[in-house]
Amino acid sequence: GRSRPFLNLGAYYQRKSMTEQAERYLATAEALGDRGGLEQNMRFNSGVVLQLKKKHPEALKALASAEALGYTDTSLHYHRAESLFALGQFAPALESFSIALDKAEKNPLQHSLVPTLRIRRVEAAMAAQRFDEAISGFTALLQANPNDPRLLLGLGMARVGKGETQAAL
Repeated sequence: GRSRPFLNLGAYYQRKSMTEQAERYLATAEALGDRGGLEQNMRFNSGVVLQLKKKHPEALKALASAEALGYTDTSLHYHRAESLFALGQFAPALESFSIALDKAEKNPLQHSLVPTLRIRRVEAAMAAQRFDEAISGFTALLQANPNDPRLLLGLGMARVGKGETQAAL
C-alpha cells in the first residue's frame, strides 16, 4: 500500500527514539488508510511512540487497537506490560510479561529477548507482591548467574516479602 514508506520511516525513527519524526510519518501512514498488516503495524508503532513519550494510557489504547486488528507479536505484550507497569498496574503487567516471555521462549528468533523478559517479569511479580512467583523467577535467573548481586538481593527481598526472613539471610 501507499502507506508502507511512511510506516517504515516511522518505525525507523521510533527505533531511534526520535518520537516527533516517528509520529509525523506514522500519522501520514494512518491518513493514507491502508488496511490489514500495514494498519496493524502502524497502530503498534504508534503505541510504542506514545510509550516513549510517557503517554501510557494512549499507548495502551493504540496497542489494544493493534491487537484488535490481529497483531499478536511478542513485542505487543512486552510494550503493553511496560506501560501497565509504568501506570502502577502491576498484576496485569505481570500477565503481559508472562505472555511475552512464553512467546519469546517458543520462538528461536526471539531467544535474545528472554533474559530481559525474565527480569522484567520478576520485577513485576515483586511489585504485584506475588512473592512466590518472584522467588521462583529469581531462583531460575540465579541458575544462569549464581553470583549476581542484584538477583541475590531480589531473592532476599522476595523472601522477606513472603515472611521468610530467616531464609532471606
